[in-house]
Amino acid sequence: MNFLMSRATRIGNRVSKSLPRVALATTGLVAGASLFSGGEVKASLALDPGLKSFNINCNCSNPAYSGTVGWDFTVKKWQSIDFLGVYDAGGDGLAVATDVGLWNRVTNTLLASVTVPQGTAGHLLGQFRYAQIPALALQPGVNYALGALYKQPFQSDWYQLITNNDLFANWINYGNPTEVAGGALALPANLGQPPYGIYGPNLASIPGPLPILGAGAAFGFTRKLRRRVKAMRLA
Repeated sequence: MNFLMSRATRIGNRVSKSLPRVALATTGLVAGASLFSGGEVKASLALDPGLKSFNINCNCSNPAYSGTVGWDFTVKKWQSIDFLGVYDAGGDGLAVATDVGLWNRVTNTLLASVTVPQGTAGHLLGQFRYAQIPALALQPGVNYALGALYKQPFQSDWYQLITNNDLFANWINYGNPTEVAGGALALPANLGQPPYGIYGPNLASIPGPLPILGAGAAFGFTRKLRRRVKAMRLA
């Protein structure tokens, strides 16, 4: 009995000492996403975008169109999303503020949305400019939809129709281009498999030391360990 109590005490001490490290690991993605100075993101912030780059074959946007355009995708692993972004032609700032949304395609639920501000206030990475959202966990096997709202009058930063050399992150499975006409941000309809992509919106994560699923497993482990310790003490 004394041996069990002594062992339980040692385990309890280990649990209590490990909890701060687990909490830090699980909040690291959110804390990292708050590296702002005024309206700008600090230069030290590294992002991992879903769509890394593409080649512009033509400026094919429709000047008479108003609606939400984007693309569907799945993720290959549990993935935290911390930023939504939009194409910035020339990287010189957005002509107008642009709304971007992320939906669960299965439930038609809007999971996150943000307005990427006009000008250079958003974080520029590659061909896209981003704004922060609360950290969001995406699950493998679920279809997601990404869309950005483009309204009249026509702007040079509008979406591009691209046909080749699209480079996606290794955690993304690209699905299909999407669009729906209208004057408000809305879930765009799947267009099937036309020979092009509609690239206006994008999304990005802050690489972290511990994946969200791993963090959840760590918390589950500590809860189980606490129950074991409690049972030992009551025995």
